[in-house]
Amino acid sequence: MSMSVLAEATCAVCNVRTSAKDSKKIPISNIPNIHLLKVSEELNDLIINVRSTSLQNSRKDTEMLNNNSIAITGSAKNPSTFDSSSFYCQNNVILYKSGLFQQKKEDICVICQKCHGALSKGSIPKFSAANNMWLGDIPVELQGLTIPEEKLISFYRHNSCIIKLHSPFHSTTTAQTALKGNCITFLQNVPNIVNSLPLTLDDLCDTLKVIFIGARPLDRIHLKKSPNSAQEKNYSTITMAEET
Repeated sequence: MSMSVLAEATCAVCNVRTSAKDSKKIPISNIPNIHLLKVSEELNDLIINVRSTSLQNSRKDTEMLNNNSIAITGSAKNPSTFDSSSFYCQNNVILYKSGLFQQKKEDICVICQKCHGALSKGSIPKFSAANNMWLGDIPVELQGLTIPEEKLISFYRHNSCIIKLHSPFHSTTTAQTALKGNCITFLQNVPNIVNSLPLTLDDLCDTLKVIFIGARPLDRIHLKKSPNSAQEKNYSTITMAEET
């Protein structure tokens, strides 16, 4: 089996990875029934507000660096056209950048078989932003969190997390960490949880346990890979949670 058969691509409509050979690569202007990809007014207003907040924060940073000298971007001048690190929006149509590329100076989009089939039949794709499946960008403060850092601000908590460290040839150089086990979440009183954030050390210890499994004594290098938490990251994460 060749690598081209196994190749995957990301759909610009639903942001789902799918087989590249089954995907359609067409110019954005040729997307069938593209009007069906327009998001609702409520979602469009939400996106504009989020982008405006980000732009204001960016302007404040620019003011500090450039002594009140600000360059107004095209997206600020025209709120109907703007983009972020992960998606592009034009005329209320959201397309994910991971499924966009340029070919001979023409904007091309990758569309999976299901989304293309739905659009061709005049239906809104199931997982498109037009079907209110838009999640937006993940704030920088919430990216790359460790398990303890996630639990400090989590609305829903696992009843247990088991982390297994495995060395195939009993060598620390080949050791890889991986989550293994079943997790169960229970619906909780979200407002009360938010008011109690961040968790106290006792509460955090009640829900987080680390079990080392293996036939040999643990080496120190394994301990370095166990879940940890950075104080600066915690502060920015909790501040972000309080603001939202």
